[in-house]
Amino acid sequence: MQGPSAFLCGLYDLDAGLFVTKLHEQAAAIGVPLQRLLRSLAKNVPGFVDYFCEEQGIDLSEEERGASR
Repeated sequence: MQGPSAFLCGLYDLDAGLFVTKLHEQAAAIGVPLQRLLRSLAKNVPGFVDYFCEEQGIDLSEEERGASR
């Protein structure tokens, strides 16, 4: 049995383009930026969010510093 992060990483690896599109669509549907959605997801699937951000070149720590200014 695999955990939630491993499951999501596997889905991402199957079709990264579709997965990215769906995450952007979800963020838009709830009216938040992608980075905010990812920070929210990181509470439950931190391994996946780390993997996704590394693959997509997203630095959430930079986003957080910018948001706290």
